[in-house]
Amino acid sequence: MTVGTRRHQRFVVENLGIYAKSLYAAEAELLNISMTGACVTTRERLTFSDKHLIKFHGGGTPFTLSCHVIWETTSIELTSPTKGSDPVYKAGVAFNDTASDKMITLKDFIRVSGTPNQQRLSDEYGSSALRFQVQANEKVLLYYPRISYVKKISLGGMLIGSDSGIQVEKRFPMAVFLANENLPLKFEGRVVCCIEIADKKSKSFDIGIEFLDMSIHDKSRLSRFLQTLTITPLHKKILRLFRKAVFLPRTP
Repeated sequence: MTVGTRRHQRFVVENLGIYAKSLYAAEAELLNISMTGACVTTRERLTFSDKHLIKFHGGGTPFTLSCHVIWETTSIELTSPTKGSDPVYKAGVAFNDTASDKMITLKDFIRVSGTPNQQRLSDEYGSSALRFQVQANEKVLLYYPRISYVKKISLGGMLIGSDSGIQVEKRFPMAVFLANENLPLKFEGRVVCCIEIADKKSKSFDIGIEFLDMSIHDKSRLSRFLQTLTITPLHKKILRLFRKAVFLPRTP
């Protein structure tokens, strides 16, 4: 959308400490599983101690467990002779949920989808409970929490900075934390653009997000916040530059 066709005025808020939290999903392959954790491979990087949600589809009714990463390794996989190779991440996750109903559902999933390998996994990561090999191509969804600082914001959307790109049209739950506000604004975010910033040494992206399904209450809160921001008129900007300018004394 061009500047001339914007429905809402955008405000630059880079220095106000406003940040967004997103929770988006990526598919992962389940390699093996136990009652305490699992091993997965994914094309999304996993970081030690990061907390995630993992959603299982097979073996009956889908269910979700919270987990955290306990180890991670990287390998290179050749995608095609023309496209080259992509990194593949293998990670171990430990389940955080201990509720009895979740454990019963997990046990049912293991019974249907897993085959015991008759040995406990013991390596540099330490021993674990009995592992079950999972049938090939068993997929799970990993939900990734990400924190991004907001660069610009309006009543209809925002521009955030990120060190990784996000597919355009992707949607996921998001929240924005305004300055001096305890409760975040919650909504579904839709990626409308993803632009790589080429003039930086490390990869970074400007990502445009549209606000969807935001409650009327949160829209009112956002509107009140935007009303506190002012746009500096052009003549005031010129006056500030004029005051900062250094004038040399005239020569006779």
